[in-house]
Amino acid sequence: MTRVYVPNDWQHTATDAEAFGELVYLTRGPIRRNAIRANFAAVDKGLEGSKKTDWLVVGSLSVLTALCAASFAAKHGRLNLLLWDQGRYVPQKVSSV
Repeated sequence: MTRVYVPNDWQHTATDAEAFGELVYLTRGPIRRNAIRANFAAVDKGLEGSKKTDWLVVGSLSVLTALCAASFAAKHGRLNLLLWDQGRYVPQKVSSV
């Protein structure tokens, strides 16, 4: 089954993204935006079982989303992003290939 990775589970619901697959939250609760190494470690670990066909929700703190995108792109050479636009998630794919 396709998974949808969500940067953080706190004060925002991503349940609308369930139409694209099973939700997997990479972090939970408030996070320290300056704890870059710790946040990257959590994100990288959470993405260990990800596949190149999975999705990444763009949301949460910008630095956390950037870490998620960097890790996903390093693992798969592409990004499958779900962008919130006009009340719904819109899929966008970016590949370096």
